Amino acid sequence: MATTTPSHGNAMLTKLWKVETYSSGPLGIGDGVIYAPLLEGEKHYAALDVATGAPRWKTRGFGSLPPRFAAVVTEGAVVVQKYAQARPKVMMVVDRQSGQTLRDVRCAGPESDALDATSAHVYGPFRIGQLVVCVTYGPLAQALRDENRHAEPPPRGHVTASDPLTGKVAWDVELPEGMVTHNVLSDGERIFVGGRQTAAGTSDENQDWQGRLLALRGSDGKKLWESEPGPALNGAGDGVVLADMRGVRTRPQHTAAHDYAPNELVALDAATGAVRFRRTMLTGWTSFVADDRIICVDPHTDGAVALNSTTGAELWSMPSPHPAELRQPSATIHGRSFAACAGCVWITGSQGRMIGFDLATGAFHRTNVRGFTLASDGKRLFVGDAASLTAFGF
Repeated sequence: MATTTPSHGNAMLTKLWKVETYSSGPLGIGDGVIYAPLLEGEKHYAALDVATGAPRWKTRGFGSLPPRFAAVVTEGAVVVQKYAQARPKVMMVVDRQSGQTLRDVRCAGPESDALDATSAHVYGPFRIGQLVVCVTYGPLAQALRDENRHAEPPPRGHVTASDPLTGKVAWDVELPEGMVTHNVLSDGERIFVGGRQTAAGTSDENQDWQGRLLALRGSDGKKLWESEPGPALNGAGDGVVLADMRGVRTRPQHTAAHDYAPNELVALDAATGAVRFRRTMLTGWTSFVADDRIICVDPHTDGAVALNSTTGAELWSMPSPHPAELRQPSATIHGRSFAACAGCVWITGSQGRMIGFDLATGAFHRTNVRGFTLASDGKRLFVGDAASLTAFGF
């Protein structure tokens, strides 16, 4: 194991262009174009040239809220999340060349009329080959809190794959009754649905619940395996999916890392569900897959550890790069955006600035760039903050 010391010099980033009307939300990239939500009088998606930032086209508005998932690019079409106030058709298909709206994507199964889009939760889109997959589930948690605890459970969630060009549903899988979805990931071949299993007629807060993780084959929706490592999915890639056995917080208010009980990071083989390794972490650590390794970042101090994605062996360790007086243990950032580019992994730091770690050595790169949404096309790094989108080269 190698332990590195922080480097206090700014990373060598070259600013390429900047758009001042960014409206927050994930960034989709494909074929030399970055797809970003913008705010110019109204909210809309724009296709921007990755090299210059020049707009190629803009779509109509995407609703009152920014999208939670990045646009995906397929042959001839781009699929974006729009949050329309309609039944759960909340994915919009636009032509890649012109930006013209083609159709909405159906995001639930045959009984989707029972799911009210204002309370249903939708994850996606995800691309599997030429199919677009989204996951929808109804307001089960709210139903469990209703006065009538023994009422019939609400409709089950669905995982639905469709052809964006024709609108035809290729397959639809109903999620198990009582499964509350926490998050969904894809590795380009499979869909991983993580959540917890609850029972109708019991309180969601008081009952003992069981973690549940389903892996579905993207081509036909066949269930490949099922596991019970925990409700949270942290990342997928390089043949591994990361799940999380959440620890229990010891007090309602937390001001230091030791206030969190240990939890367990579980790395499973994406094809079989077999456990590759387990590692005890502190609750709140962010873990993700970058190239052939797993990066784990402490949200309180920005310290980081790199693990071999097959064995879990520690490759390098970076202690907190911040002086003790600058650490902000209460400013925990969950679900950090990250991007791998130029041999480094870049993330949103706890100080609100982008920081980087060399993937090979763990050497730390501090920057003065503020941003919470990161993306990369392999050559350039795109950083979005509350009002602008900036492209950097190396």
